[in-house]
Amino acid sequence: MRCFPLIAVLCLALTAAFSFAQEGKKGVKQQPIGKPAPAQQDAAKSAKADDGPWKGEPYTLTTCAASGRDINVKGTPQVSFFEGRELKFCCGGCSAFVKKDPAKFLAKVDEQLIAQQLPIYPTQKCIVAGTDLVKNGKDTAKEVMVGNRLFRVCCGKCVAKVKADPATYAAKLDAMVIEKMAPAYPISTCVVNDKKAIDAKSKTFVVAGRPVKTCCAGCMKKVKADPMKYLPAIDTAMAEARAKAAAEGKGKKKGMQKVKVQPKAKNGGKG
Repeated sequence: MRCFPLIAVLCLALTAAFSFAQEGKKGVKQQPIGKPAPAQQDAAKSAKADDGPWKGEPYTLTTCAASGRDINVKGTPQVSFFEGRELKFCCGGCSAFVKKDPAKFLAKVDEQLIAQQLPIYPTQKCIVAGTDLVKNGKDTAKEVMVGNRLFRVCCGKCVAKVKADPATYAAKLDAMVIEKMAPAYPISTCVVNDKKAIDAKSKTFVVAGRPVKTCCAGCMKKVKADPMKYLPAIDTAMAEARAKAAAEGKGKKKGMQKVKVQPKAKNGGKG
């Protein structure tokens, strides 16, 4: 009979603890320790999908990195990575051949990528030190390719800094591209869906030094998934815009020269 009071006390204690826990649930919704809230998880996933850590740029040449042939000559091109860089080949044989002497072929790829990216490079200053790369009309830049991206710097020390932390300097270049080139973007419609016009709400991002605008996040993902399906159209439009600007610039210079030329006096120019 003496055990009944003890049991009653234990029951009362358990009931009180349960009631206290229930009251806590009615207040702020509890989250497990160390687990982010759903909104934070969604934001993290979105940031990783859109702006994940820089791992280099896609291979933007339409020719095989080894043979120089069209990368689609045998169907789906072969993709391989050398020194962390994406390269594409027309066949598995070319990919295997490059493995024997990658430096030899990377040099040729770099030469082509530099020629492709140089006309759209957004600054004439060292991306590391900020010093001028054109002195007395002469280009003094040192050009370095990291992850298929062109970086122009002033000296060997800056080359080393870029190679040590390319992500930081790629982000700086991207910001310059958007600031300087996006306002004059030469295509008026989405590069994926040409029925959608580009406007202030369009997604603006950078792929291999090129500004790209799409009508929505879905189209942006398509460009990032298969950039070479869309980048050639942007390259062509930008090249045409540069040629037009150059022609207009020459026309203005000629016009200015004509204005400066004074007509000869009828007396042979003597006073």
